[in-house]
Order: sequence, then C-alpha cells, then structure tokens
Amino acid sequence: MKNSKRVLMKEVFKHFDGCSDSSALDFAVLSERAKTVFDNDAEIQATIPAPPILNCDENGLKEILMAPIASRTSSPLSKLIEQLGSSDWVRQGLGYLNNSDEGDCLCPFCQQKVSKELIKTLLDLYDDEYDKMLQKVNLAYEKLFKVKQEFEEYKSKCIDRLESYSGANDSAAVFRTFEYALGNLLESIKRKVREPSAEIKSIPLSNDYKGIVNYVEQINQRICQHNDIVNNRDKEKERIITDSWCVFTCQTLKDLLEPFKTDSDPLEKARLNLETSVLTQENNLKGVRRQLSDARWKAKCSTRAIEDINSLLQLVQFYS
Repeated sequence: MKNSKRVLMKEVFKHFDGCSDSSALDFAVLSERAKTVFDNDAEIQATIPAPPILNCDENGLKEILMAPIASRTSSPLSKLIEQLGSSDWVRQGLGYLNNSDEGDCLCPFCQQKVSKELIKTLLDLYDDEYDKMLQKVNLAYEKLFKVKQEFEEYKSKCIDRLESYSGANDSAAVFRTFEYALGNLLESIKRKVREPSAEIKSIPLSNDYKGIVNYVEQINQRICQHNDIVNNRDKEKERIITDSWCVFTCQTLKDLLEPFKTDSDPLEKARLNLETSVLTQENNLKGVRRQLSDARWKAKCSTRAIEDINSLLQLVQFYS
C-alpha cells in the first residue's frame, strides 16, 4: 500500500462499504484493546469472586419490625398499659425493680412501695410468648450483623482489584450505598429491641445488594474480555486493525466518502465521471472550433473585399 494512492483508495472504499455499524466503536476503546493485544507481557487474570449471599429474609424482617410485641393477657392491667402505650416503659422498669423476699419493693420510677401481688401480675404480662417474639428480633439482628461482617471481609479482600479496573470513586460509591442501608436496618432492629411495641418501617437491602452484584459482574466481563484477547492474540490483532479501518472510514472520513458510496466499484464511478467530464470538454472544444472557423471565414471575406476596393481605386486613378 506504500506509495500507492490507488491501492489506498481501494482499501478505504472496501472498508467503507463493508462496515455496517461503527457506532459502538471508537479509537479510545480500540486503544484500550490494543494495549492488551500488543502487550506480550499481558497474562490471564482471575475473575473477582461474587459478593456473599444476602442471607436476610427481608419480608420476614419487615413483619417482625412492624408487628408490635406486647402482652397477650386480657387482664385489666394489661389493657390499661396498652391504652397508655407504656408496655416498653413498664418492661424496662421491671429490670430495675428490687424484687427481694424481704417485704415490699420500691418502684424504680416513683419510689413507692409495690406489693408482691402487683409484681407477679406485671411479670405475667411478659410471658414466654412475649420472650419468643423478642428472641426473633435478637436472632434477626445476629443474622444481619453476620451479613455485615461478611461484606466487610469481602470488601477488604477485593476492593483493591475492583478499584484497579474502575477507579476508587466508583468502588467506594457502590459499597457506601449498601453499607449505609445495612447500617440503618441494624439500627432499626436495635430500636425494636428497645421498643418492642413500636411499629418500625424498614428499607429493603435487595436493590443496593444488586448494585454490588451488577458492579462485580461488569468488572468480571472486562476481565473475561481481557483473557479472550490474551488467548486469541493473532485473531484479535486482525480484528483491531479491521475495526480501526471501520472507525477511520465510517466516522472520520464519512462526510468525504458518502457522496461516492455506490453499489458499483468506486473506481469505476470515478472513471465514468472522468469520461463524462472529457466528453463535456470535447463538446465545448468543438463549439470553439466552429466559432474559430466562422471567424476565419469572415476574416477571409473581409480581405477579399478590401482587395476588390483597392483594385477599383487603382482603376479610377488610371482613367483620371
């Protein structure tokens, strides 16, 4: 192709007519691919492990947080406490009650004497069923805290490799969103432990978890593309060269080449255009020749007329 404009033009039109769609390509993408394919030191890279499974029953946790945990006894005292919304307050106070066998106890809030019968009645409000429901809350917290630990361990192991492919800002943003949602959910469970009768709304984690999963999958796709390039170096070199021609002709030179795009050979079209121009010039030349011939004829006629006039003048002088 060196020093041959004809061969170069033929190659340009070949790729211009043969490239169906170059919109997904650009020289920046091709440059990144070329860095790998022409780097003889490039090696196969292991993919990044998938994030830990989100071991969290979000629907079940939502029900636990929204369901008020309160005494199920039907005693007048239970109904009064429920109407006053003091179930959690009374339960906390029982923990500070000095329940000894020696006489009456003192209320931890008002310091008045509390009889044994009242203490027993209060303790019966928070029966085994109440404790079981509270245990569910504690168990949910333990499971979710384990999820937090697993993700912290995963992040510490994989964050450096993730950042090497997409940058520190992208990686930090993806994990920060999930960690924020996870922290809020843990705080909601803690509040439920403190206030069992409260109805607490929760924000699901699944969307933020999918964000991490999709992020890691995208990075692994890039790693797989890198490995494919390394495993098929020769074919990939040819593909990069072909794609580069496609970008060059269909993007860089598109406006210049579009008028010549045709189903026939572009060289043939150029030849036909040239022949048309030659014929046009020949027709123009014939017209000029006709005009020149007419001018010459007129000039000859004028010369003859002048000679005839001169002859007459000479004849007139002779007779005079």
